[in-house]
Amino acid sequence: MNGSGAVLSFLWTPGKRRLTIRLQGNDREAGERVQEALAASGEVRGRIAGRGVKIERHPASAQLRGVFAPVFYGLLADDGDHCRLAGHIQLHPVGRLYIGAWILLGTLLALALLVAAALRATPDSGAREALPLVFPVLLPFLGLAFASWQRRRGRADERAMRAWLDSLEKGHLDRAPD
Repeated sequence: MNGSGAVLSFLWTPGKRRLTIRLQGNDREAGERVQEALAASGEVRGRIAGRGVKIERHPASAQLRGVFAPVFYGLLADDGDHCRLAGHIQLHPVGRLYIGAWILLGTLLALALLVAAALRATPDSGAREALPLVFPVLLPFLGLAFASWQRRRGRADERAMRAWLDSLEKGHLDRAPD
């Protein structure tokens, strides 16, 4: 996704951020092996509650921490002889809420100030009276720029999580426990 779609994708999950991994065994066994791999990993940390999986990069190696860090949210589901871990990588919901509120409130403030300035304007009004309106009009664009900047900062963490999740599918978790 390019352009504004990539910047605004913090509100939804585009297809390129979704992934599905096949693991051996049923969802309970696969969940136990994923939990063991999480405990042994210094790269990522996470937790499994029931069939739900939440994985994020370990703070010691993360480029981005807090609510703007990318997080993998997934579900374990039986798929015949195998188990599927299907999910997506996205910002924490609080981070998405913060950016969305910034853009919405910035837009409302800019519109309110523009309407007030238009009602107050006279034929003799000049650019000097319009100058204070520049910053409030830029607030929504600053929110979009902030979202784009946070997304770029989190790419290294997202790649590391993807690599770790790929190792689950291809590597050590597919072997039966000793």
